[in-house]
Amino acid sequence: MSNEITPKERLFTHFEGEEVDRPPVFSALGSYVYAGCEKYGYPFYSIFKDSDKASDVLATPIELYDFESALCPIDLNIVAEAFGAEASFYPNKPPDKVMYPTIKTKLTSEPEEYGSIEAPELTEAGRIPYVVDTLKKLKEKVDPEIPVGAFLIGPFLAMGQMVELDVLYKATVKYPEEVKSFLDTVTGFQIEYAKWLEEAGADFISLRPMGSSQDTLGVRKYKEFAQPYIQKILDSLEGYKVLHICGQTDDMVDLMWESGAHGISLDQKNDYVSNREELGPEANIYEGIDPYETMVKASPEEIESMVKECFEDGIDVPMTGCDLWPEAPVENMQAFSDSIKKYGKELWIKKKGG
Repeated sequence: MSNEITPKERLFTHFEGEEVDRPPVFSALGSYVYAGCEKYGYPFYSIFKDSDKASDVLATPIELYDFESALCPIDLNIVAEAFGAEASFYPNKPPDKVMYPTIKTKLTSEPEEYGSIEAPELTEAGRIPYVVDTLKKLKEKVDPEIPVGAFLIGPFLAMGQMVELDVLYKATVKYPEEVKSFLDTVTGFQIEYAKWLEEAGADFISLRPMGSSQDTLGVRKYKEFAQPYIQKILDSLEGYKVLHICGQTDDMVDLMWESGAHGISLDQKNDYVSNREELGPEANIYEGIDPYETMVKASPEEIESMVKECFEDGIDVPMTGCDLWPEAPVENMQAFSDSIKKYGKELWIKKKGG
């Protein structure tokens, strides 16, 4: 690294709300694309249980398209599996087939049983040790001045993977106390999980309570069945933290920012300009570019235009609105990274009203 500000210094300074030379090129969701597997010749399905392979491919964005952060794990099933839900990894698919693991066996179909579900022993639970090991190895494989983050999904969606999601939504009406008991159990487990990630060296934690937006759970139920548990997890974290919710959240951005996260990451469905107007210049807002229609299908020139538009709308750091699809071309990711550096230099002047 040169004597200029490092990626880690840039990100941390940004999280602290202080002015930096330009926005950091980082993601609170993911930046991994399938080209990382191609580099090492790894079948896609092989990276979800092997921490050596996972850390190899998660380090490739820094080399392949000049990204300035790394993030793990790769898939979203970690907590559900830890509680005993069985996942499919599709080892019989072609090696280049992009197919994430999915939960195939739920814990229960009866809401009356939610309150009796117990948390497992953290250090022996499912693939939790694999994630922690991946994080440690990832930090060893990237430059020490590159920030390495970790993410976990929100308690409500983690529950929605362990049981039938549509039944869970209905249970918030018919069995609210059972749902809250389950939420308490999952939240307590995730707090311990997040602490282990921080102890393993995570430079920031991204909490992703998907399935909790106003177009899924709704604002009223968000306040009752999501926000208190999200708050407990965020309050427990000692380091930097980002809150991301997929889906429409225009009516919830105030609640998201009041959570104490150092930044909030929003879906491409949101009204960028109104979000900035509502939260003011001090909020760190990461607004979404479509992770498939734009990042996979669009041209590099179109991506550059989209990044520029995000900055013109007052966004701090452009990000994908949900998980980046691994089929995104390397040239599109390079355009994304380059455009943040190119147009981001003007951000602070405009954002601060200069």
